[in-house]
Amino acid sequence: MTTTLSNTGNATLTGIAISIGGTNASDFSQTATTCGTTLEAGATCTISVNFTPASVASFTATLSVTDNAAGSPQTVALTGTGTVPNYTVVSPTLPQTVLPGGSATFTINVNPINGNYTGVVTLTATGLPPGATAIFVPPTVTPGTTGATTLMTIQTAAPVTTSAITGSAWPLAAPVLGLVGLFFVPGKRRRRWITLGVLMIASLSALAALSGCGGGFALTGNTSTSYTITVTGTSGADVQTTTVQLTVK
Repeated sequence: MTTTLSNTGNATLTGIAISIGGTNASDFSQTATTCGTTLEAGATCTISVNFTPASVASFTATLSVTDNAAGSPQTVALTGTGTVPNYTVVSPTLPQTVLPGGSATFTINVNPINGNYTGVVTLTATGLPPGATAIFVPPTVTPGTTGATTLMTIQTAAPVTTSAITGSAWPLAAPVLGLVGLFFVPGKRRRRWITLGVLMIASLSALAALSGCGGGFALTGNTSTSYTITVTGTSGADVQTTTVQLTVK
């Protein structure tokens, strides 16, 4: 906290002395001042005070300035509350879209709150696409007083390919043998049955060719799925989370 001392009189203020007293004086300290022992009429100077609580509680003290002015010393009440340092996990990265087998990188910031957080925070991710993995570099950070950053890279699974069903010449063997047998049928009936047999084998041959070459019919389409991925920072009993968005199409 910075306090301003002003000389509102028409004479020089002299004998200036600054001190901190009161119930919890040891939790406050004067760190800097532009005030000397004198202050000209109409001039100002500043006094800076730091608050360093010894525990999680409320503290009070008094900043006093003694001088040659009437009503000396001039005082300012000091109050402060000690809190437990903690941290937050956030990501500034916008939603990303990748193809199957592609990767996406997200920036993860771990920022301290309520002061200097010296604990080690371990990062993990859940809610990933099927078969995907998440790698943090680095996997642990210490926020300190200014915060820390890690990069999370999500590697999605490669698309699954299916091999064509290969055909076999064996299904044609029985019809061919049957056709050979037709040559031993007497008379006009043999000619009619031979014609039908040839047409049947030609149809089967075309079907076998399609199967052998991977032929067939399939319906394909572009589909996309969006995932909300939860990033968790764990430090002892403290757990903080954030979410990022990833679409695989």
